[in-house]
Amino acid sequence: AIRGLVSDIESLSLQALNSWQGRTINTLLEMKKYALDVSMLVILGRQSQLNTEELKETYSALEQGYNSMPLNLPGTKFNRSMKARKRLNKLLRSCIGERRRNNMIENDLLGTFLQFKDESGVGLSDQQIADNIIGVIFAARDTTASVLTWIVKFLKESPAILESVIAEQENIRQGKNVDAGLRWTDMKNMRLTSRVIQETLRM
Repeated sequence: AIRGLVSDIESLSLQALNSWQGRTINTLLEMKKYALDVSMLVILGRQSQLNTEELKETYSALEQGYNSMPLNLPGTKFNRSMKARKRLNKLLRSCIGERRRNNMIENDLLGTFLQFKDESGVGLSDQQIADNIIGVIFAARDTTASVLTWIVKFLKESPAILESVIAEQENIRQGKNVDAGLRWTDMKNMRLTSRVIQETLRM
């Protein structure tokens, strides 16, 4: 699914970069926002029937109480988080149900879950799919945001490598038409960029 979404992910990256111009940012928080945007795209695709902004707001409410004291009383972070978890589940199941009713099979993660069958030919229930998606969002957002933040830190501390990475990216861009977005084949030419990411993951 990601292969066909490279140009869309590039657009999200450019939107994020433009939004940071002229202001001081908290890198980890901004990377979390960016990672969540990419997650929504990969999970639900370009033509999502779901209000992704509502989903992101609901997820943020869930996350705020995720590590709080498990005191399920009205007004507590944990209570608000549990309500957000139910709301998130409802939003996702609505989208899943609509796809099933319309027999829509998209080339995204939700589409993969909808088509999955075990060795007995049994597919996943709507609840199982919703739970899996929420788990993917948790993992993808936090892990990806942390890695991206470390990459920014390491590149800031290594000007020569940063310069080489920029040169590699500019070389790829110069080989394309002005309005042409990135493609999967372009990713194959980001050898130094890939090594920087791999080294960050290793550390």
